Amino acid sequence: MTSLVEKPAPEDAPSELGIVGKYICTPAVLTALEHSQASQADGEIRLIDGLRTLLAEGQKIYALELEGTRYDTGTPAGLLEANIAFAKKDPDFKNFF
Repeated sequence: MTSLVEKPAPEDAPSELGIVGKYICTPAVLTALEHSQASQADGEIRLIDGLRTLLAEGQKIYALELEGTRYDTGTPAGLLEANIAFAKKDPDFKNFF
């Protein structure tokens, strides 16, 4: 990876890939967080800020590209969509849909 962008507007997204939010981090990210700058207006330093700091320091960060359907369960409609999709795969519920 060469950069990370948190929640860009679709027209500002640098690629069609997304960060789903599951990470395996080395202890180096904790040190990086100590001297990271907040990237959001609320001033909160997030994990992504530490990861950006590591990239700026020349450390490598690796990603795994997965295929499949991503559901935005952070919205009521997305949660409903995910539940329906999984219910359709369940033998007890698939005929209901």
